[in-house]
Amino acid sequence: MSDLDRVQKIIHFTFRNQTLLEEALLHTSYVNENTGYPIPHNERLEFLGDAFLGFVVARRLHALTPSLSEGQMTQVRAALVCMDTLARIAQSLGLGEFLILGKGEEKSGGRQRESNLGRVVEAIIGAAVIDGGVTRATGMVDRLLRREWRRLLHKGLPPDYKSQFQAQAQGQGSPPPRYRVVEVTGPAHHRRYTVEVRVGDQVYGKGEGMRKKDAEAAAARQGISKFRRKSRSVKQN
Repeated sequence: MSDLDRVQKIIHFTFRNQTLLEEALLHTSYVNENTGYPIPHNERLEFLGDAFLGFVVARRLHALTPSLSEGQMTQVRAALVCMDTLARIAQSLGLGEFLILGKGEEKSGGRQRESNLGRVVEAIIGAAVIDGGVTRATGMVDRLLRREWRRLLHKGLPPDYKSQFQAQAQGQGSPPPRYRVVEVTGPAHHRRYTVEVRVGDQVYGKGEGMRKKDAEAAAARQGISKFRRKSRSVKQN
């Protein structure tokens, strides 16, 4: 059985155009190291898959959770389409094994890298939209996310660290937190953001993530802890 056949069996989706699936698995590093390769890398499919995934999740939330507010639906959608979740799905399916990587990316642990795993899920979804249309691709998304839906329902809504930190700061009469990107590292296909959060002139936290919003949330989480420690110290004195 070929690798493409194995992937189709894993995701329960048969492609009429097998080249689309190969493109979805094809990392930029491979194309960069093999000039003239006849198939493009998967970034355009990632773009399509990301947009379609957000649409499917938003439609499901609107239809199935009438009791949730807009803000709560936004939280749930963010939790379901973030890189952490998509990478966890890819890991559970063993998709890292089938990534087509350049030698450098392979040696640096690219098969386990969260961004590569999350993005290959997006690319496969994008390929499914083109190959099978909206209805079949929606069915595949539902299957991929089924375990994550259950996980979310069991654990409840994820914490909104940015909102919590803002409420905490303003509740103490402080100005609202301000977020600033202080560093961006990595190539275009593998960006990593470092963000700091300030209250007034003081830095309360720093966070990292593959997306700015993830780095901001990490900074806010750190900021909450520091703000609480500072508040306790002031009260004791």
